[in-house]
Amino acid sequence: MLAVLEYYLLIFVVFLQCLFIKKIGKWPLLILIALELWFLSAFRRWDIGNDTSIYVSAFVYMYTPFSEVFGQGRMEQGYRILNQFIGLFSHNPQTILIVTSAIIISSRFFTIARYSAYAGFTVILFVIMQFGTTLNLIRQEMAFSIVLFALPFIIKRQLIPYLIFCLLAMQVHLTAITAI
Repeated sequence: MLAVLEYYLLIFVVFLQCLFIKKIGKWPLLILIALELWFLSAFRRWDIGNDTSIYVSAFVYMYTPFSEVFGQGRMEQGYRILNQFIGLFSHNPQTILIVTSAIIISSRFFTIARYSAYAGFTVILFVIMQFGTTLNLIRQEMAFSIVLFALPFIIKRQLIPYLIFCLLAMQVHLTAITAI
């Protein structure tokens, strides 16, 4: 019950902030809300989100010799490489949530800032409809984030760079094949 109340409080706070978008300006407000959502996502408990504990365990067991998680496991090679790269700088499992949250939230907010005519409304829709999903499906959301970063290429009809981004996204989660 507490989680539901906290979620409604988040929606209410974001809604109030979006009321001031004309006074504050689009970019400062989007940066503020993005930082708030990143903080909530990056520093959440490991039991929040269906798969979060699996990703944290995968990061921890990456250092175990002959780990099944990093053998022929379910995780695509690109995500394993991301884990190994992050592990070069920190062995703290919270680090994987900090980095993936930064990528996921920044991709959404850059896309909103660049392409939404009604940024405040779009942010509210994101918080209501998708923010909870970003806490659950980290690899899929990471792949979707890479595809979002490729959006300018497809808009400019630059197919080769777009396809390269899509192939990179498929290395994080195979569902990114749908972007092709």
